[in-house]
This record gives sequence, C-alpha cells and structure tokens, in this order.
Amino acid sequence: NVWNDLINDPETSTQLTSLVQSVLQNERIYAAVKELLMQLLNDEEVYDELTKLVVQLGEERDVLSATQKLLTVSAHATLNDPDVLDHSMEFATEVVGDDVVQRTGGEALRNTVGYAVQPTGGAMLAGLGTIVLAGVLHFYFSRGSDGGSMSNGSGNSISDRASPLQTQPSTSSLDTSSSRILWTPLFQ
Repeated sequence: NVWNDLINDPETSTQLTSLVQSVLQNERIYAAVKELLMQLLNDEEVYDELTKLVVQLGEERDVLSATQKLLTVSAHATLNDPDVLDHSMEFATEVVGDDVVQRTGGEALRNTVGYAVQPTGGAMLAGLGTIVLAGVLHFYFSRGSDGGSMSNGSGNSISDRASPLQTQPSTSSLDTSSSRILWTPLFQ
C-alpha cells in the first residue's frame, strides 16, 4: 500500500522527476546510467522480461486506447502544422513537375487502361463463336436446308426452296434477296 501511495502521489512524482533530471545533468552519472542500461538491455534474461512487459502493456485496453489517442492527436497536429503543409505542397509540386514521373506515370496509366479494355482470349473466342453461330443460323434460315419437307405456312414447303449449296435461284415465295446481298461477298 505504501508503494501505491507513493506512485500515485503527484508531489512524489514531481520530486522524483526533478531528482532524475538533476542527476542526469552530471555527465559522469549520465554516462554511468547509460552504460548500466546498455548492459541490462544486452542481458538476454532482462531483454526477454522487458519484451514480455511491453507485450503485456500493449495488450491492455487502457494502454491501447491511450496510445491510439496519442498517435491520432500527434498525426493531426503534424498534418495541421503550417510548415509541414508548406513543405508537403512544395514536395508534391516538384514530384508532379518532374519529367520522369510524368513520362512513367503516363505510360503506366496508358498500360492500365489498355489492359482493362483488352479482351481476353476466352472473350474473343466466345465472340467469334457467337458471330459464326449467328451467321450459320442466318444462312440456314434465309437460304433453306437440305433436311425434310416442312410447311412454312404459305403452302410451300421448305424443301421447295433452293439448298444453300445449289446455284439456281429460289422458286420460293419468300424474299431472300437481301440475304443474298449480304452473303454474296463472302463466297466470291
């Protein structure tokens, strides 16, 4: 209890801080304290225990909360400092104005856009397959098929129309002249 009372007493803390500061102002004492601390930190057992202590402190909610508040306040204070803001604006201006940065940035942007709109092999094959299928279906339904005879509703059978392999004109009542115009350049 005495120890807790001494640690929590603000006057004792102030006096202890003052004592440590005055003692460390003496160069010989400062060098001796520094050497003692270095020897302690180089001791493996002390180092392990100090690491455990830091880990335990880091896991406590109060310590995490205080550290987060400290870092947040420090970051805001740093970012709101007019000197820091001026230097960062100068730096950004220099970086943006640099020819090498502009050239490599432009190339990277161009490559990114090109890669984003470049179709993949699968997409190209699917598109080509769709075009071929549409062409075959158009050719089949507009010129006729070799298959059996089916009625088309006008009294003529589909087998009355010319096969796509025949060169004679169709005698069907269906108008296929527009499809012949579309397919003629493909077979020449």
